[in-house]
Amino acid sequence: MTGIVEIPAEMIRVSDRSFRLLPMSISSQGMFDGEISVHGPIRKRWIAKATWVPQGESAWREWDGLLASLDGMVGRVRIYDPMRRNLRYNDLVAESTSTFDDGATFDDGSLWSNGAMPPRCVIGENASRGATDLLFTNLPASIAAGFGRGDVFEIQQNGIPQEYSQFHIITRRANTNAAGETRVSFSPGLRANVKSGDTIVTKDARCLMRLASDDEGEINVDAAHHGRFGLSLSEILPRL
Repeated sequence: MTGIVEIPAEMIRVSDRSFRLLPMSISSQGMFDGEISVHGPIRKRWIAKATWVPQGESAWREWDGLLASLDGMVGRVRIYDPMRRNLRYNDLVAESTSTFDDGATFDDGSLWSNGAMPPRCVIGENASRGATDLLFTNLPASIAAGFGRGDVFEIQQNGIPQEYSQFHIITRRANTNAAGETRVSFSPGLRANVKSGDTIVTKDARCLMRLASDDEGEINVDAAHHGRFGLSLSEILPRL
């Protein structure tokens, strides 16, 4: 089987995109009253569509080779939402820097970073597949709306990405307490059991996906040798 390809940041340059969580439900229509009955959702799956900015020849050749290596729908890619790479809190709050209390800096001369939420934190409890809230720990204390509705995160069990997607969207804003903890509500429910100490990734959280069809990846090149293309991708879920 084709290995998992992590798309490099320098190759994710899009002009527009959609990245949505699609519910999959079962519906039926009443024979006599025509009323629709809906059951579910049975599952939820992330669907992504994006149009890349016109690519110079070196860039589109790079993409051509990468897409060829995927063998259509067989291949798997880890990719982040290019329009939602960070927590909204970090986008809005200007990050500040300072020295240590004694005026010292790090060995390389860099300063202590203040203000921003960290790119990773830690799950503070065991939880079962299907759970829709988790305790996040190892966070700055007393941050209002550090996690906002619409933020996304990735779970890595033992700090390692799995062979299926664990990409989630936050459904309610959450404040951290004085201990640097908060309970976060999200969708979809957990794809698998998690344990205390597993990793939450919020900066460039990645979703494991495959091309939506074998026809994806056609690159049109004009007379000026600029390549234009778009991709549709579908999330890879664990087997039921």
